[in-house]
Amino acid sequence: MRMLICTAHLVACEPFGPGGDSPGPPDGGQGRLHLSTDSLDFGSLSVAEEGDRSLSFSVRNTGNGLLKVAGLNKPIGDASVFSTDAPPLLELKPDETQEIWVQFSPTGSGDYGATLLPNGQATLQLIGTGLAPALHTAPEDLSFENEPVGCSSQKILEIFNDGEEALDLHSAEISGSPAFRIDLEAPLWLEPGTSTDAIVVFAPSTGSMHSSVLQLQSNDPERPTHVLPLSALGYEGASVNEQFEYEPYGRTDLLLVLNERATVISRIDANNDGIEDYLESLEGLDWRLAVSNMESTCQVTSKAWLDSNDPLSEAASALTSALSLSGTGGQKLFEKASSLLQRTDEGDCLDGFLRENSLLQIAFISDQPDSSAGSVSSNIQDMMDQLASNQSLSISSFSGTGSGGCVNTPRLSSATSASQGAHVDLCAEDLSVFLDELSEQALEERDSTVSYGLAEPPVVSTLSVRANERDLTAWNYLSTSNQLVVDGLVEELQEGDEILVSYLAAVSCE
Repeated sequence: MRMLICTAHLVACEPFGPGGDSPGPPDGGQGRLHLSTDSLDFGSLSVAEEGDRSLSFSVRNTGNGLLKVAGLNKPIGDASVFSTDAPPLLELKPDETQEIWVQFSPTGSGDYGATLLPNGQATLQLIGTGLAPALHTAPEDLSFENEPVGCSSQKILEIFNDGEEALDLHSAEISGSPAFRIDLEAPLWLEPGTSTDAIVVFAPSTGSMHSSVLQLQSNDPERPTHVLPLSALGYEGASVNEQFEYEPYGRTDLLLVLNERATVISRIDANNDGIEDYLESLEGLDWRLAVSNMESTCQVTSKAWLDSNDPLSEAASALTSALSLSGTGGQKLFEKASSLLQRTDEGDCLDGFLRENSLLQIAFISDQPDSSAGSVSSNIQDMMDQLASNQSLSISSFSGTGSGGCVNTPRLSSATSASQGAHVDLCAEDLSVFLDELSEQALEERDSTVSYGLAEPPVVSTLSVRANERDLTAWNYLSTSNQLVVDGLVEELQEGDEILVSYLAAVSCE
């Protein structure tokens, strides 16, 4: 009996045998939850510089039974920025304590909060503030009205930093239709609480629905790419086709200074046919021609000057007559030319002869050398000082070279070389050769850029300019005068070439 009792005692007192686990809590015991704090304040944290911060609290079982705790691993609220290292179910024996770590990882600027509700019996508040730049725009969406092709409208987009740290706006780019563009210098730096304005423009060049996306790239950690969709309709005006002829324009003024000695007149032997050929070669030029001899008179012809508006036959007859009148002549050719230029002043006999933006050709015809006072260069300078604005000077001479019975005229030859003029031997060549030289030089001075007035204001992006079955590129459109300017020299156009222009007429822009 004693043995049975003892055996029963052993079974009751040592159920696990040697080396077994310690006995559990007494039957009927109850765990009790105790938290070391009811809140964790993580303070302010720089998202870019710090990234995260961890704080801890303790969980203790103050009861006399096993405590099972759930809910310490799942913050309620801003759960994406708060996390804990607690297991889904925490078991604590009586008087056992467990330290729990909570990590705060803010994703952007602002205040964050969450709550831990272990077993629904206690509340632990989690709070923290993220410090970061925060990009916002006003308006949040950009809405454009429909716009005619060739017109444009614009919206002001305010970009501001609502955060606590500086915003670095890396770029502002529009992808999609080129009808949208943004006027903003990026990268740029915005301190907290500051803003900048950007201008977004809608300028359709084709008639269609245009869609684009504006992307603002910045160091805003919560939204590094800020996207604004853009869309609007562009609609077209009427189609216009025009045709022009390439006729380069030039303006030249010719002053003929004639040493009208009988020997000179006999050598030049001016005839109406040769003179008419010369004047006809100047077609397409805006020209003026004044003739003077060495007498004190201002001009030889009945008019102060001949010009391109005169009937060709009448102008040829007048010039032939002027080159056939003999006199006593004279050798101060440079001085005579300077005095004639002085007589272009207001109220004098050649008033208005000199014109801006033109070539002035001074042509000497003489079989004697020049005997003007002063050097060749000083005489040329005297002439240049009297030119109109943007007028260039060229001096040519039909004079002797020391052969064929003509006296050499070195000063005249020197003047022609200095001003890129022509020096033709009076005793060896016909007058027609000299006139051909003058004509060729005048034609070379023509402005190769030709302007054409368009019938309608165009949508510039739709302008097509063609000649000789190819697209031209050396052209500009002048909106102030609604003119198309074509550079025929660059395009290697020939006089008379046909230029075809097509475009969409711009609808009136409000």
